[in-house]
Amino acid sequence: LGFGLLFFGLEIMETRFLPLGQSEFFRGTHSFLLDMPVTCVLIGALITFLVQSGSAAIGVILAMAGSGFIGFEQAAAMTLGEVVGTLALASIGAIGGTLTAKRTVFFYGVIAVFAVAGVLLFFPFYLVAVSLITPGFSEGIAHFGNVFSSSQFQPVAARAVANSYTLFSVILVVFSLPLIGIFARSARKILPVKGDLDIEPQPRYLDFRVFNTPSLAFLQAENELKRMAQVAHSMVDDTLEQFYGFNAKRASQIKQKENLLDVLQKEISGFLVLLARQSLTSEKSGEIPVFLSTVNDLEGIGDTCETIVDCLRRKK
Repeated sequence: LGFGLLFFGLEIMETRFLPLGQSEFFRGTHSFLLDMPVTCVLIGALITFLVQSGSAAIGVILAMAGSGFIGFEQAAAMTLGEVVGTLALASIGAIGGTLTAKRTVFFYGVIAVFAVAGVLLFFPFYLVAVSLITPGFSEGIAHFGNVFSSSQFQPVAARAVANSYTLFSVILVVFSLPLIGIFARSARKILPVKGDLDIEPQPRYLDFRVFNTPSLAFLQAENELKRMAQVAHSMVDDTLEQFYGFNAKRASQIKQKENLLDVLQKEISGFLVLLARQSLTSEKSGEIPVFLSTVNDLEGIGDTCETIVDCLRRKK
Protein backbone atom coordinates (compact mmCIF):
# COMPACT_ATOMS: atom_id res chain seq x y z
CA LEU A 1 0.00 0.00 0.00
CA GLY A 2 2.76 2.42 0.94
CA PHE A 3 4.71 1.61 -2.23
CA GLY A 4 1.63 2.25 -4.36
CA LEU A 5 0.85 5.52 -2.60
CA LEU A 6 4.40 6.67 -3.27
CA PHE A 7 3.96 6.40 -7.03
CA PHE A 8 0.43 7.76 -6.83
CA GLY A 9 1.82 10.84 -5.10
CA LEU A 10 4.53 11.24 -7.75
CA GLU A 11 1.89 11.06 -10.47
CA ILE A 12 -0.17 13.75 -8.74
CA MET A 13 2.89 16.01 -8.46
CA GLU A 14 3.72 15.52 -12.13
CA THR A 15 0.23 16.57 -13.22
CA ARG A 16 0.33 19.64 -10.93
CA PHE A 17 3.75 20.70 -12.17
CA LEU A 18 2.75 20.40 -15.84
CA PRO A 19 0.88 23.75 -16.10
CA LEU A 20 3.78 25.51 -14.37
CA GLY A 21 6.21 24.12 -16.91
CA GLN A 22 4.12 25.67 -19.70
CA SER A 23 3.85 29.03 -17.96
CA GLU A 24 5.37 32.01 -19.76
CA PHE A 25 6.43 33.46 -16.41
CA PHE A 26 8.42 30.35 -15.59
CA ARG A 27 9.97 30.28 -19.03
CA GLY A 28 11.06 33.88 -18.53
CA THR A 29 12.68 33.21 -15.17
CA HIS A 30 14.09 29.84 -16.19
CA SER A 31 17.05 31.29 -18.10
CA PHE A 32 18.62 33.18 -15.22
CA LEU A 33 17.37 31.13 -12.24
CA LEU A 34 18.13 27.54 -13.18
CA ASP A 35 20.78 27.70 -15.87
CA MET A 36 23.61 27.73 -13.32
CA PRO A 37 24.33 24.24 -11.88
CA VAL A 38 25.39 25.72 -8.54
CA THR A 39 21.98 27.41 -8.18
CA CYS A 40 20.25 24.12 -8.95
CA VAL A 41 22.37 22.36 -6.32
CA LEU A 42 21.30 24.93 -3.72
CA ILE A 43 17.64 24.54 -4.73
CA GLY A 44 17.93 20.77 -4.40
CA ALA A 45 19.47 21.20 -0.96
CA LEU A 46 16.64 23.55 0.05
CA ILE A 47 14.00 21.05 -1.13
CA THR A 48 15.69 18.29 0.88
CA PHE A 49 15.85 20.48 3.96
CA LEU A 50 12.19 21.50 3.68
CA VAL A 51 10.77 18.00 3.18
CA GLN A 52 13.20 16.56 5.79
CA SER A 53 13.94 13.53 3.63
CA GLY A 54 16.47 12.86 0.90
CA SER A 55 14.38 10.16 -0.79
CA ALA A 56 11.28 12.39 -0.74
CA ALA A 57 13.31 15.23 -2.25
CA ILE A 58 14.47 12.96 -5.08
CA GLY A 59 10.83 12.05 -5.66
CA VAL A 60 9.88 15.72 -5.95
CA ILE A 61 12.76 16.37 -8.38
CA LEU A 62 11.73 13.35 -10.48
CA ALA A 63 8.16 14.65 -10.58
CA MET A 64 9.35 18.07 -11.73
CA ALA A 65 11.53 16.51 -14.44
CA GLY A 66 8.82 14.09 -15.54
CA SER A 67 6.29 16.91 -15.96
CA GLY A 68 8.66 19.14 -17.90
CA PHE A 69 8.77 21.68 -15.09
CA ILE A 70 12.59 21.57 -15.25
CA GLY A 71 15.05 20.16 -17.75
CA PHE A 72 17.34 17.21 -17.34
CA GLU A 73 20.47 19.23 -16.59
CA GLN A 74 18.71 21.23 -13.89
CA ALA A 75 17.21 18.10 -12.32
CA ALA A 76 20.57 16.28 -12.37
CA ALA A 77 22.19 19.21 -10.55
CA MET A 78 19.33 19.28 -8.02
CA THR A 79 19.91 15.62 -7.17
CA LEU A 80 23.45 16.62 -6.18
CA GLY A 81 21.90 19.14 -3.81
CA GLU A 82 20.15 16.28 -2.01
CA VAL A 83 23.51 15.31 -0.51
CA VAL A 84 24.06 18.87 0.74
CA GLY A 85 20.54 19.04 2.18
CA THR A 86 21.03 15.73 3.96
CA LEU A 87 24.25 17.15 5.42
CA ALA A 88 22.29 20.08 6.85
CA LEU A 89 19.75 17.72 8.43
CA ALA A 90 22.51 15.54 9.88
CA SER A 91 24.30 18.61 11.28
CA ILE A 92 21.18 19.64 13.15
CA GLY A 93 20.72 16.11 14.43
CA ALA A 94 24.29 16.05 15.76
CA ILE A 95 23.73 19.12 17.95
CA GLY A 96 24.04 17.94 21.52
CA GLY A 97 24.96 14.45 20.33
CA THR A 98 27.93 12.30 21.15
CA LEU A 99 31.42 12.95 19.88
CA THR A 100 31.09 9.98 17.52
CA ALA A 101 27.98 11.53 15.98
CA LYS A 102 29.77 14.85 15.45
CA ARG A 103 32.77 13.11 13.90
CA THR A 104 30.46 11.18 11.58
CA VAL A 105 28.70 14.34 10.41
CA PHE A 106 32.01 16.14 9.94
CA PHE A 107 33.49 13.49 7.68
CA TYR A 108 30.20 13.04 5.85
CA GLY A 109 30.34 16.78 5.16
CA VAL A 110 33.90 16.54 3.86
CA ILE A 111 32.97 13.68 1.54
CA ALA A 112 29.75 15.36 0.35
CA VAL A 113 31.31 18.76 -0.37
CA PHE A 114 34.26 17.34 -2.27
CA ALA A 115 32.04 14.92 -4.21
CA VAL A 116 29.56 17.61 -5.27
CA ALA A 117 32.36 20.05 -6.13
CA GLY A 118 34.15 17.39 -8.17
CA VAL A 119 31.03 16.51 -10.18
CA LEU A 120 30.23 20.18 -10.82
CA LEU A 121 33.79 20.71 -12.02
CA PHE A 122 33.30 18.02 -14.68
CA PHE A 123 29.54 18.45 -15.04
CA PRO A 124 29.37 18.16 -18.87
CA PHE A 125 31.29 14.85 -18.75
CA TYR A 126 29.00 13.70 -15.93
CA LEU A 127 25.93 14.36 -18.11
CA VAL A 128 27.52 12.45 -20.98
CA ALA A 129 28.13 9.47 -18.66
CA VAL A 130 24.48 9.56 -17.60
CA SER A 131 23.33 9.60 -21.22
CA LEU A 132 25.44 6.51 -21.92
CA ILE A 133 23.67 4.48 -19.22
CA THR A 134 20.15 5.69 -20.10
CA PRO A 135 18.54 3.84 -23.03
CA GLY A 136 16.92 6.19 -25.54
CA PHE A 137 18.38 9.34 -24.05
CA SER A 138 20.76 10.25 -26.89
CA GLU A 139 18.11 9.42 -29.51
CA GLY A 140 15.61 11.61 -27.70
CA ILE A 141 18.01 14.56 -27.64
CA ALA A 142 18.70 14.19 -31.34
CA HIS A 143 15.00 13.86 -32.23
CA PHE A 144 13.31 16.27 -29.84
CA GLY A 145 16.08 18.75 -29.09
CA ASN A 146 15.58 20.46 -25.75
CA VAL A 147 14.36 18.16 -22.98
CA PHE A 148 12.18 20.93 -21.62
CA SER A 149 10.18 21.40 -24.80
CA SER A 150 8.88 17.90 -25.55
CA SER A 151 6.31 16.02 -23.50
CA GLN A 152 7.19 12.78 -25.32
CA PHE A 153 10.73 12.97 -24.04
CA GLN A 154 9.82 13.74 -20.40
CA PRO A 155 9.60 10.07 -19.21
CA VAL A 156 13.06 9.43 -20.67
CA ALA A 157 14.32 12.58 -18.95
CA ALA A 158 12.93 11.40 -15.60
CA ARG A 159 14.66 8.04 -16.06
CA ALA A 160 17.90 9.87 -16.87
CA VAL A 161 17.56 11.92 -13.68
CA ALA A 162 17.10 8.75 -11.64
CA ASN A 163 20.14 7.22 -13.34
CA SER A 164 22.17 10.36 -12.62
CA TYR A 165 21.48 10.04 -8.91
CA THR A 166 22.38 6.34 -9.01
CA LEU A 167 25.61 7.10 -10.85
CA PHE A 168 26.53 9.83 -8.38
CA SER A 169 25.86 7.50 -5.44
CA VAL A 170 28.08 4.80 -6.93
CA ILE A 171 30.87 7.32 -7.59
CA LEU A 172 30.54 8.62 -4.02
CA VAL A 173 30.90 5.12 -2.55
CA VAL A 174 33.74 4.05 -4.83
CA PHE A 175 35.88 7.07 -3.98
CA SER A 176 35.03 7.37 -0.28
CA LEU A 177 35.13 3.71 0.77
CA PRO A 178 38.94 3.36 0.55
CA LEU A 179 39.33 6.49 2.70
CA ILE A 180 37.26 5.27 5.65
CA GLY A 181 40.32 3.96 7.48
CA ILE A 182 42.09 7.30 7.06
CA PHE A 183 39.05 9.17 8.35
CA ALA A 184 38.73 6.88 11.36
CA ARG A 185 42.39 7.27 12.31
CA SER A 186 42.39 11.03 11.88
CA ALA A 187 39.08 11.59 13.69
CA ARG A 188 40.70 11.76 17.12
CA LYS A 189 43.16 14.42 15.93
CA ILE A 190 40.69 16.59 14.05
CA LEU A 191 37.97 16.39 16.72
CA PRO A 192 39.88 15.49 19.90
CA VAL A 193 38.31 14.30 23.12
CA LYS A 194 37.73 16.96 25.74
CA GLY A 195 39.21 15.77 29.01
CA ASP A 196 41.44 12.87 29.91
CA LEU A 197 39.18 9.97 28.93
CA ASP A 198 37.26 8.99 25.86
CA ILE A 199 33.89 7.79 27.19
CA GLU A 200 32.32 6.88 23.89
CA PRO A 201 30.48 3.57 24.55
CA GLN A 202 32.58 1.41 22.26
CA PRO A 203 35.86 -0.51 22.43
CA ARG A 204 38.94 1.30 21.17
CA TYR A 205 41.56 -1.44 20.79
CA LEU A 206 39.69 -4.67 20.04
CA ASP A 207 39.92 -6.06 16.53
CA PHE A 208 38.17 -9.36 15.92
CA ARG A 209 40.29 -10.03 12.82
CA VAL A 210 43.49 -10.81 14.77
CA PHE A 211 42.46 -14.11 16.38
CA ASN A 212 44.93 -15.95 14.19
CA THR A 213 47.68 -14.04 16.02
CA PRO A 214 46.94 -14.67 19.71
CA SER A 215 49.83 -12.49 20.92
CA LEU A 216 48.29 -9.44 19.23
CA ALA A 217 44.83 -10.39 20.43
CA PHE A 218 46.02 -10.61 24.05
CA LEU A 219 47.77 -7.25 23.70
CA GLN A 220 44.54 -5.68 22.46
CA ALA A 221 42.55 -7.21 25.30
CA GLU A 222 45.11 -5.98 27.81
CA ASN A 223 44.99 -2.42 26.44
CA GLU A 224 41.18 -2.41 26.53
CA LEU A 225 41.28 -3.78 30.08
CA LYS A 226 43.65 -0.98 31.12
CA ARG A 227 41.26 1.54 29.61
CA MET A 228 38.39 -0.04 31.51
CA ALA A 229 40.40 0.21 34.74
CA GLN A 230 41.13 3.90 34.09
CA VAL A 231 37.43 4.59 33.57
CA ALA A 232 36.52 2.74 36.79
CA HIS A 233 39.23 4.64 38.71
CA SER A 234 37.89 7.98 37.46
CA MET A 235 34.36 6.93 38.44
CA VAL A 236 35.52 6.30 42.01
CA ASP A 237 37.18 9.74 42.13
CA ASP A 238 34.09 11.45 40.74
CA THR A 239 31.84 9.61 43.18
CA LEU A 240 33.98 10.71 46.13
CA GLU A 241 33.72 14.31 44.93
CA GLN A 242 29.94 14.01 45.01
CA PHE A 243 30.08 13.58 48.79
CA TYR A 244 31.61 17.03 49.21
CA GLY A 245 29.47 18.81 46.64
CA PHE A 246 26.81 17.17 44.50
CA ASN A 247 27.11 18.19 40.86
CA ALA A 248 24.47 17.18 38.32
CA LYS A 249 26.89 17.38 35.39
CA ARG A 250 29.38 15.15 37.19
CA ALA A 251 26.57 12.71 37.98
CA SER A 252 25.70 12.58 34.28
CA GLN A 253 29.33 11.84 33.43
CA ILE A 254 29.38 9.01 35.97
CA LYS A 255 26.31 7.55 34.31
CA GLN A 256 28.01 7.74 30.90
CA LYS A 257 31.12 6.05 32.25
CA GLU A 258 29.02 3.29 33.79
CA ASN A 259 27.40 2.74 30.41
CA LEU A 260 30.88 2.53 28.87
CA LEU A 261 31.91 -0.11 31.43
CA ASP A 262 28.81 -2.16 30.57
CA VAL A 263 29.69 -2.06 26.87
CA LEU A 264 33.35 -2.89 27.50
CA GLN A 265 32.42 -5.81 29.75
CA LYS A 266 30.28 -7.30 27.00
CA GLU A 267 32.81 -6.67 24.22
CA ILE A 268 35.91 -7.80 26.13
CA SER A 269 34.18 -10.90 27.47
CA GLY A 270 33.01 -11.89 23.99
CA PHE A 271 36.47 -11.20 22.63
CA LEU A 272 38.11 -13.39 25.26
CA VAL A 273 35.61 -16.23 24.78
CA LEU A 274 36.35 -16.32 21.06
CA LEU A 275 40.08 -16.10 21.78
CA ALA A 276 39.84 -19.10 24.14
CA ARG A 277 38.74 -21.25 21.19
CA GLN A 278 42.07 -20.70 19.44
CA SER A 279 45.18 -22.84 19.89
CA LEU A 280 46.84 -21.23 22.91
CA THR A 281 49.71 -22.06 25.21
CA SER A 282 48.90 -23.17 28.75
CA GLU A 283 50.12 -19.81 30.09
CA LYS A 284 47.83 -17.81 27.79
CA SER A 285 44.92 -20.13 28.48
CA GLY A 286 45.34 -19.46 32.19
CA GLU A 287 45.26 -15.69 31.68
CA ILE A 288 41.79 -15.70 30.11
CA PRO A 289 39.87 -16.53 33.37
CA VAL A 290 41.89 -13.84 35.17
CA PHE A 291 40.99 -11.29 32.51
CA LEU A 292 37.31 -12.27 32.66
CA SER A 293 37.27 -12.01 36.46
CA THR A 294 38.92 -8.58 36.32
CA VAL A 295 36.43 -7.36 33.73
CA ASN A 296 33.51 -8.41 35.93
CA ASP A 297 35.08 -6.78 39.01
CA LEU A 298 35.61 -3.48 37.22
CA GLU A 299 32.05 -3.51 35.93
CA GLY A 300 30.88 -4.20 39.49
CA ILE A 301 32.82 -1.14 40.70
CA GLY A 302 30.97 0.93 38.11
CA ASP A 303 27.60 -0.41 39.26
CA THR A 304 28.48 0.40 42.89
CA CYS A 305 29.47 3.96 41.99
CA GLU A 306 26.22 4.45 40.11
CA THR A 307 24.24 3.16 43.11
CA ILE A 308 26.06 5.54 45.46
CA VAL A 309 25.40 8.49 43.16
CA ASP A 310 21.69 7.60 43.05
CA CYS A 311 21.63 7.54 46.85
CA LEU A 312 23.36 10.94 46.99
CA ARG A 313 20.85 12.32 44.50
CA ARG A 314 17.92 11.15 46.65
CA LYS A 315 19.67 12.56 49.73
CA LYS A 316 20.07 15.93 48.06
